[in-house]
Amino acid sequence: MPRFKVSVCDGEACEECTANDIEVAKRKLTKAVRKRAKRFAKDKAPDAHVHGEVREVVRGILADEPVYVADQHFGAPKRRTSRRKPRPTE
Repeated sequence: MPRFKVSVCDGEACEECTANDIEVAKRKLTKAVRKRAKRFAKDKAPDAHVHGEVREVVRGILADEPVYVADQHFGAPKRRTSRRKPRPTE
């Protein structure tokens, strides 16, 4: 019986898979989020959001709080700001 449930959702569809180890679940989550994010980046979506989480499963019941959460947002590019500090005037 799987101990962790991984779910990744975007605006269109959700994907779910299971894992028996927390480290494996974390890797599956990051891989699935990157895969969906890459698709949005290629399509140059004007506004998109990918959300993924890992929840523990105890006797078939999902935990209330997720163990890991991953989010990625896509949208219009933000205005660039200068990182250089202004020189002090004396």
